Amino acid sequence: MNYKIYPLKVGSFQYYRGAFNSDPEQYKEMEEFPIMIFLLEGNGRKILVDTAQGPYFIASDAVPVYDCIERLAEGEYAVSTLCADLEAYYQTFERLKYLQEKEGAVILASHDFRTLRQVCYPGE
Repeated sequence: MNYKIYPLKVGSFQYYRGAFNSDPEQYKEMEEFPIMIFLLEGNGRKILVDTAQGPYFIASDAVPVYDCIERLAEGEYAVSTLCADLEAYYQTFERLKYLQEKEGAVILASHDFRTLRQVCYPGE
């Protein structure tokens, strides 16, 4: 799986071993959005949206609650029970740590009610 760690840029059409059978010509008129999809270990895709206030990362089931990442800056994290491959999951968290520290990404937990305190992201 070549795209396990590396992001795919949304807006560009990619062929991967015949996985897509659509005609790429139909996407010529599409507007590109500042969104990247990450195929990281865990249940579901992870989505990075580059907003005017900085990048926001929707971590899907890799980070179901904020308790999993509250000490991410120190290199500590709690592994979700949805983990199938522990080694790959550690790589996912190293990537999340990089996005948070180097890219300034805000990581949103997918199943934590604290995420819903804001009506819209990014907020004021």
